[in-house]
Amino acid sequence: MQFDSTLFSILATLTKHKMDYRNYKAESLRMKGFDYSSDGAYFITICSFERKNIFGQIKGSQFFESELGKIIKEELLKTDITRNNMFLGTWVIMPNHLHAIIYISNSTNISSYEVAKYTLILDKFNTFTTQSNNLSSFVRGIKASVTSKAKNIGIKSVWQSNFYERIIRNQNELISIENYINENIIKWESDPNYIKMNPLKT
Repeated sequence: MQFDSTLFSILATLTKHKMDYRNYKAESLRMKGFDYSSDGAYFITICSFERKNIFGQIKGSQFFESELGKIIKEELLKTDITRNNMFLGTWVIMPNHLHAIIYISNSTNISSYEVAKYTLILDKFNTFTTQSNNLSSFVRGIKASVTSKAKNIGIKSVWQSNFYERIIRNQNELISIENYINENIIKWESDPNYIKMNPLKT
């Protein structure tokens, strides 16, 4: 079944579902036999090295980026330009991790602001060998670019190895994850990734 991306946006705005992180936590290992270059929506989480608060800090209900956080934001926002088949959905950068929804569409001639219908994943498996332009290559690209630029500001270790992902299988799950991302900053102290420590200066 396919859902129009405009409908997703409207529903996400009008619906306020609560999301339990324990039910929607990302899985650390890729699903065996799944093609992560398939059209669909994916929820990813990437953590900082040793989960240190080096991306910025939260004061009240506002996030203040560190210099490293600004670099990450710049690279993340390039997604629609640098990747022909990937589009950035709802996202947030936190002191020691980031969340983002990544849409993959292998259709041609689609503008990033009006992506044609997406197929949410419904336990679709296939056989394949090597993959290019998939979720892992996207994360590797973000990590490599940020790490390279971070060295210019004296930071050598940026990322935790690997990343966490969840295949978004239906409309309600998409809405719940979008709301979870949007509420992440105001719920920072109850976040499983919360570590009280001094971040880098902004």
